[in-house]
Amino acid sequence: MVILLSDLPDSVKKQELKKLVEQYHPVKQVSPCAEYEGKCVEWRVELGDTDREVANYVTDRLNGAYWKGCHLNAYCPVFQ
Repeated sequence: MVILLSDLPDSVKKQELKKLVEQYHPVKQVSPCAEYEGKCVEWRVELGDTDREVANYVTDRLNGAYWKGCHLNAYCPVFQ
């Protein structure tokens, strides 16, 4: 299952995101998903073989959270 994270600081690193999400569930992989003017504007976080209920739990915990000076936008795409 995949979740997407956006509205993050430009300086964020993969390991920082992994550590943030792993507070709620183990992470299989973190990768840039969308770029604009050479900067990553959206990150793809692979949670592995989990179900939608777990992914929704993680996004509920992260969505709107204040982290490194930004309010996170987290969601789980409907079609995966």
